[in-house]
Amino acid sequence: MLAEEFNCDTVGIDLSKEYVITANLLSKLVGLHHKTKFIYGDAINLPFQDDTFDVVWTQHVQMNISDKMKFCSEIERVLNNKGCFIYYEVFTKENQKVSYPLPWADDEKISFLAESSIMNSYFKEFGLIKGQFIDQTESGIKILEKSLSRMPQRQSSKLGLNVLMGSTTKDKMTNLLNGLRESKIHLESGIYRRRE
Repeated sequence: MLAEEFNCDTVGIDLSKEYVITANLLSKLVGLHHKTKFIYGDAINLPFQDDTFDVVWTQHVQMNISDKMKFCSEIERVLNNKGCFIYYEVFTKENQKVSYPLPWADDEKISFLAESSIMNSYFKEFGLIKGQFIDQTESGIKILEKSLSRMPQRQSSKLGLNVLMGSTTKDKMTNLLNGLRESKIHLESGIYRRRE
């Protein structure tokens, strides 16, 4: 999408080799393989030189990473001097307890939700200042409500979220929706730039 809409070279990373293979095949299928590259990689040990990118973008990533400081330092390291970091993430609200399973974790042992303010303090320490940000919670609630209303009562063999999340897909989506409705978690997008 980024490569097509903005005519930019795009590099994606993921810890799942299957996702990387699939992303490269899909890019070839839609004729964007000359503008995209997907590689196996770890967000807290990015396989790139310093000052490599104009933009780093994460979407639903931070809740999977326990070492938030290392995560933030790696983003800062690979950004060039005029670069910016753009995010769309799920955050906890004042360490509220959430119900599991959730789309990214079956239980709290593998979930590392943080407050937005904690991430902000780390980025600030590394010289990145938060600019514009938008609370995306209400729009997220609407999307989840629509998705759940279309979800069949019983699992079917059709392709869908169940392929990624398994037999507990509906429970995961319902718990996410309830967490947003109950203000235990929130969705936020925004941008960080280097301190001038």
